[in-house]
Amino acid sequence: MADSTGSPFVNSEGQLPTYSTTVAAYTPYTTATDMVVLQNPAASTAVLKVSKIRISGTATATSVYIPYCYIRTALNTGGTSTAITDALHDSNTAVSQGIVLKYSAAPTLNGTGTLLRADTVLLANATSPIIFTEGLWLFGDLPNSGQIHVRPGQQLSINSNSAFPAGAALYITIQWAESVGFNPAN
Repeated sequence: MADSTGSPFVNSEGQLPTYSTTVAAYTPYTTATDMVVLQNPAASTAVLKVSKIRISGTATATSVYIPYCYIRTALNTGGTSTAITDALHDSNTAVSQGIVLKYSAAPTLNGTGTLLRADTVLLANATSPIIFTEGLWLFGDLPNSGQIHVRPGQQLSINSNSAFPAGAALYITIQWAESVGFNPAN
């Protein structure tokens, strides 16, 4: 097989274990910063390769919400969080080294944060959800564009940086693969 330029496709990694997690009906805390994060612990032996993030939701009235996606060079500390169980896309896959947390109280944001994406999402009216949009961020979906690599000691953060509409309930899905025994250059 070849790509559109005639270059052959080469798979040097084989089939990577793939995971996803969904945080459903999440009510953000007041003045939320990082709401949901995918952390790669410092002791991890994997690179987490994020391929997709999806965000949608409802509110008391149809409302606009702007989510942000950051990669941080250090893990959050403090705050109040709950670990979310990830789904293995293959039942023969080992448990993920990545940890997904949802926050109910603000964490301390550590390290440098680099903004990767921002979007406008129309939250549907919760009582009659006819019109809505979702934020769908795909990484590695275009030629010469790669997935987001979350290395050990780093995290991917879904952030608000703004007030939420009344009655907001968000649905956030993150999908990633893991390259175990990674080469730091990958």
